[in-house]
Amino acid sequence: MNREFKLRFDQMKESNPTQPEDALSSQNPSEYETAASPRSLCLIWPSGKQMFFSYAYLISAEYDPEGEANEIKLHFSSHDIIVKGYGLAALFTDLSDHLTRSITAIHPRYASQESAKDNVVFEITVQVNE
Repeated sequence: MNREFKLRFDQMKESNPTQPEDALSSQNPSEYETAASPRSLCLIWPSGKQMFFSYAYLISAEYDPEGEANEIKLHFSSHDIIVKGYGLAALFTDLSDHLTRSITAIHPRYASQESAKDNVVFEITVQVNE
């Protein structure tokens, strides 16, 4: 809902729809009224290391189902990320819709193609663009 509309609606409920415009701008401009939900992708390695990237800087992505393992390449403006695993088609679709909050890699010895129900990620590589 639009902030100004909500303020006007509240004024109407209080039977004072002619409140001056200055009253609308009396809110603190350095703070948001509600918490925002910026979209970012967090990468988590088996060691516990974590990195996050804003979806706003995601330029393109590629999905390659060929080979022994599936591969997703994410091209951000500053980094390239390669995710390898099994059953990554659904993950790729969620990434394209900016729904995935985190990708967690497991140790490769625990990853097997037969045990992959949805998706199993066993390798995440991050490369800085030059």
